[in-house]
Amino acid sequence: MSNLYVQNRSHSVHHRLLRSQGGPDTAANLVTLSGSGTTGEHGWVHDHPKAARIAGYIVPMGQNPETWPIWRVDQFGVSFAWHLQTGAGLESIGERAAIDLQAVLWEGRSAAVKTVGLWDALRQVQDQVAKSLEENTF
Repeated sequence: MSNLYVQNRSHSVHHRLLRSQGGPDTAANLVTLSGSGTTGEHGWVHDHPKAARIAGYIVPMGQNPETWPIWRVDQFGVSFAWHLQTGAGLESIGERAAIDLQAVLWEGRSAAVKTVGLWDALRQVQDQVAKSLEENTF
């Protein structure tokens, strides 16, 4: 996801912290996705909010987009990795760091319990996104 097909498809800008939740128009909060809010990658994000949150395309209310990791294509459009998307650009972080960070940021149950659940959910989301990209079903 994110900037993969921008040259060949219609695209739109998605607010990671949704506008309805006060999401600002900042570099850390915006990501370019194919389609509109109801089609393509952008539509997928809104149709799958739980998976999109785990992948970093939806930032939970009350969280800062600059500190919420996103699994996206790098700035060169070459490969997917976990990043912090800040006002200064993309900062690549490791997969384990992304999971630990989400677990700490998430409210509610203990970080250890959430880390295990997020790890499994992350794998499912990555597989689902990769399969959709391969099949061009966005």
